[in-house]
Amino acid sequence: MANWTYSKAFVLLYFAVMWPSPNVYGLTKQEAAQLQSLMLEVKAKIDQTKVQVARTRDHSLSQRFVFTPPHATAYACGESGTLQLSCVEGKTLLILDANYGRTSTDHACPCSTCRADCRAVNSLSVVRSACQGKRQCAVRAAYSIFGEDPCWGVQKYLEASYHCITESNVAFGKPATASSHPSHWGPEKAVDGFRGTAVSWYNQCLHTNQVYQPWWKVDLGAGDPYTVNRVSVLNRGDCCGDRLRNFQVRVGPNENFAQNDQCGETYTARPANGATIVVYCDQPMSGRYVSIQVMGRSENLQICEVEVFAETAADGISPEGPKMWRDDGRCGQHYPAENGQPAECDPYGVIPCCSTAAWCGNTVHHCNCHGCIDYRNTLSG
Repeated sequence: MANWTYSKAFVLLYFAVMWPSPNVYGLTKQEAAQLQSLMLEVKAKIDQTKVQVARTRDHSLSQRFVFTPPHATAYACGESGTLQLSCVEGKTLLILDANYGRTSTDHACPCSTCRADCRAVNSLSVVRSACQGKRQCAVRAAYSIFGEDPCWGVQKYLEASYHCITESNVAFGKPATASSHPSHWGPEKAVDGFRGTAVSWYNQCLHTNQVYQPWWKVDLGAGDPYTVNRVSVLNRGDCCGDRLRNFQVRVGPNENFAQNDQCGETYTARPANGATIVVYCDQPMSGRYVSIQVMGRSENLQICEVEVFAETAADGISPEGPKMWRDDGRCGQHYPAENGQPAECDPYGVIPCCSTAAWCGNTVHHCNCHGCIDYRNTLSG
């Protein structure tokens, strides 16, 4: 928009200096040239300020978002393929990215009609809904699953990147506050571990007074901040479920939650009575405070249970003993581990299988082919 504004100004200047009358619009050619020079100087300063603001914002976000170490990637080809993701016992899936379409012309899934800019817009939300927080899941690589064909005639694939993590609800029993509330519908009702959904008679939920943009907030506690992946919100079940529409979740270090960054998208749908809404953070977010706020109107905020899911243990912990796998992802008899023996793949990590090409991975070409070794099958117990 800024470039368009500048262009329009320069067009007006051009007509001003080229018009037969030397004083049209009250400008001489010399005055127009001086004005043009000043505008270019102002534009340069504005552009410089934009760069500084962007750098400041990026630095601020880097303090709040937790960018995770190298992740696992899995894929399924064509309309007949099924994406299968799994973690070892005790860990759950954290979906970082997903795409149904095609973003590479030299992918392992071949194509005769190729493009590298094909994406189904709801790819990530579909895969997260099917897989996030589960130990294993399966999603079919078909346009009917994603509601549309993002690039007709192009051979597509479904690809996802993920981590296997140890995750739990870290909000249970933590101190909570709200914008307002009657004494028997207090903010602690949303973190008491009870999933009843009746406000009337049973007093099982938070219910604020009707105020502009009502809010609720939980303090996860001092010390090392939690790494939050998703927030689950249980709606009131006995009445008026649509009151929860258009709410935001924020996560961050600030007690004044308006200063914290938003987790995921604003939920704009009209939730049903008793529905559970899960908001996924775009990236894992570090923070002490988690808030929920209805936006843009006066309303009663009513929520019956909030679960904040965060990583609570280090990923990739293996049993005591020598390390049997390599950091470069190679495996097999031609690639020795630190102890001199043929390298294996980490059965507790995200790439637990050795392919016939001597690479650790987690696709069917690593785990379910003739000659492949799935080291998860070697675990005792």
